[in-house]
Amino acid sequence: MEARAEIYTYSIVYSAAEAFKDNVPYVVAVLDDGQQKFVTRVENYQDSREVKIGMEVVFSGTMEGSIPIYKFVD
Repeated sequence: MEARAEIYTYSIVYSAAEAFKDNVPYVVAVLDDGQQKFVTRVENYQDSREVKIGMEVVFSGTMEGSIPIYKFVD
């Protein structure tokens, strides 16, 4: 079973540090998995996508070995 969470709050990043400039725009969100709230990036964002509090996201992998990354459920 895939790990799922809901968006608790979020920001869309349009201007980022040099290391992340190729990824903009992207979403940084506080997610709630029912046990805890945590901050992470949500992949596969496009400007045309509507983002809402309460949207479901699914675990996609880890960044730098320990930071969980989630993606929007299509």
